[in-house]
Amino acid sequence: MKKRDLLLTLFIPCVLKAGIMPSQYSIKALYNHGKIDGFVQIPRGGQNGTTSIRRPDFDELGIDKVSYPEFEIKAKWDKLSLYSNVKYKKFDGSKSLQSNLITHSRAIPMGASLSTKHEYISYSFGAQYDIYRTEKFTLSPLLEYSLYDFSYKYDATILNSKKISGERSFGWGQINYGLKAAYQVTDRYSVDLTYKEAIRHDSVRKYQELSFMNSYTVYSNGNNKVNLLFGIGYEKFKYRDTQEQKQNFMKHKMSPVYKAGIEYLF
Repeated sequence: MKKRDLLLTLFIPCVLKAGIMPSQYSIKALYNHGKIDGFVQIPRGGQNGTTSIRRPDFDELGIDKVSYPEFEIKAKWDKLSLYSNVKYKKFDGSKSLQSNLITHSRAIPMGASLSTKHEYISYSFGAQYDIYRTEKFTLSPLLEYSLYDFSYKYDATILNSKKISGERSFGWGQINYGLKAAYQVTDRYSVDLTYKEAIRHDSVRKYQELSFMNSYTVYSNGNNKVNLLFGIGYEKFKYRDTQEQKQNFMKHKMSPVYKAGIEYLF
């Protein structure tokens, strides 16, 4: 993604006007840590024989848990909110192979030491609208567009010290829709439940995200607030492109994902 497009994606909610200026802004930073299961199947040019089926999987790469940051900015009017969100999932693995592997048209024998680097970076821009609101409860459907940058790199060292390496990068876009329910338990404490799902297209076969978050206000002065955030989440993802013979095929499930962070409202 070009830097110009990224800056627009991040800052449009803060400068956009809908007849009047937003009544509130917020900035949120989260740290996510969770268990992951899945695989990456990366062929060479989509040809048969250029990749092992549904491999390498994260378990054989020594990848069990991942940690990643998440950032969000939001502008809110009366019932309408516009937001931008960035998730930077980047994790590494290293382990000796227990069976022969073909990835990106390279044959790597059993016993070789394999190190990999994975990136799933998403840039999202979305809208949320309060369709039902009482003094304590709010129900809001949401719609967002996400751009993904994917990268897979590997380095293998065979027993005779020969080294094999390769990499593959590509991106895609997807539309997500969902629903958020929030409840103000006390003046300082609130909870919310958010569910998102992708509109399926030729490559994105499934995307589901569920999170339950707690928010506790530790500072309040007029329109300025600082909230501590903590919660738990779930994510399921399946991508398989349209190459005719052998597809780029990634699949993972993250559960549970523990979340902690801070939010500033002004």
